[in-house]
Amino acid sequence: GCWDAHWAPLSHWRLEPKFYATLNFVGHLETARRDIRRLLDDLGSDAWEKFGASGWGEYGNESMFESSSTVNHASEKASARLREYYTSKDIEERVDKIYEDDYENEYLNLSRVPIGEVESFYKW
Repeated sequence: GCWDAHWAPLSHWRLEPKFYATLNFVGHLETARRDIRRLLDDLGSDAWEKFGASGWGEYGNESMFESSSTVNHASEKASARLREYYTSKDIEERVDKIYEDDYENEYLNLSRVPIGEVESFYKW
């Protein structure tokens, strides 16, 4: 296969193990709207209201990532790709094996989501 940094397991190249313990937040593009709210809430009781609740979008009247075309487009495109390429349990198991170290990394706190449940998992 052709190696692509965008799809490489995090634990294999993006983050040295010595830095794992410093992780205190992992967000995902597919759930950016939910994750940014969680991040700002964790930063302080008024962080969401000050920085995320409004002032975003084309007219500045939306919350952060509320209608982000980049996030929505990427998520919709990813869902379509999953349905196109993940056509058997064997393929899903092979991908699980590739990312096994990431799933088992307690600091990344990733969830294994069966392909048939992806769209419902990422709904806001």
